[in-house]
Amino acid sequence: MFSRVERTATIVAQVLAVLGLVLLVSFAAGTLADGVLRRFAGRPIDAVRDLGGLIVAIAVACCFPLALLQRANITIKFVSEFVSVRAGRVFDALASVIVFVILVLVARQFFIYAGQLVVSGDMTTMLSVRVAPFWFVVSGVLWIAAATQATVVVQAIAATRAPAAHS
Repeated sequence: MFSRVERTATIVAQVLAVLGLVLLVSFAAGTLADGVLRRFAGRPIDAVRDLGGLIVAIAVACCFPLALLQRANITIKFVSEFVSVRAGRVFDALASVIVFVILVLVARQFFIYAGQLVVSGDMTTMLSVRVAPFWFVVSGVLWIAAATQATVVVQAIAATRAPAAHS
């Protein structure tokens, strides 16, 4: 059962990471085209400046789930090295729970922020595009990141019960 959840989380995280990469490459290409057109034709691409920050926010959020599943975040193995492997695993599990709680709080805050943008009717400066949907997407991706982190928490807690490997 859990391996199916983990496989699904991995597939979703990989798809989001590819989407994030596509968004970043598209933004980079748009920025390059904007600079070339601005220099040689005197015609900048307004969408690049107007939507660029919003697209980058989504792209960055899309990288979180896979980074969390791959445990690509910074870890300190001091306890494992100098106290015991089991104590290190307990600290890893505690850190996983803390990361999960922080992700839930951040995703919730972005959702609240997006709701405030709906009420205020905020729009981009040049194209008059509503910005709230972009922030709802960021919030949604962060909720997915929190769900993927939940699988990391389950694995970390299970690891605390596993026998320590001897070297």
